[in-house]
Amino acid sequence: MNAKRGYVPEDERDFSPEAIEIMKKASRHVAYLINEGYDLKKSLTFVGDHYLLSKRQRLAVVRSVAIDEQLRERERKRIPFNSFFGREVWTELFMKRSALSRRILLFWITVQVLSIYQMNA
Repeated sequence: MNAKRGYVPEDERDFSPEAIEIMKKASRHVAYLINEGYDLKKSLTFVGDHYLLSKRQRLAVVRSVAIDEQLRERERKRIPFNSFFGREVWTELFMKRSALSRRILLFWITVQVLSIYQMNA
């Protein structure tokens, strides 16, 4: 079984290595605009039109950006990994489908090692 869940033929073009580089630039531009106080939807439309992004590419871009305040809050909640040595740690294994690579990703390592956040912080 080689099903490509959510796959459309245009994905070969829209998510090629060259297209991903363009989407990374677009993401930086959208992030800049929303950090300056511009509306996310209008920023995405402006940047997406500039880079001629497809609807699926725009969705991937908007899912990849966060404003500086959100990033600071995530960093504030981050717990240093070495603070868990000698302690019992419970993690949750979950799967997420990557919009850019169209693969199922397992995030156990990410959850356990890199992104352990304080709950109710």
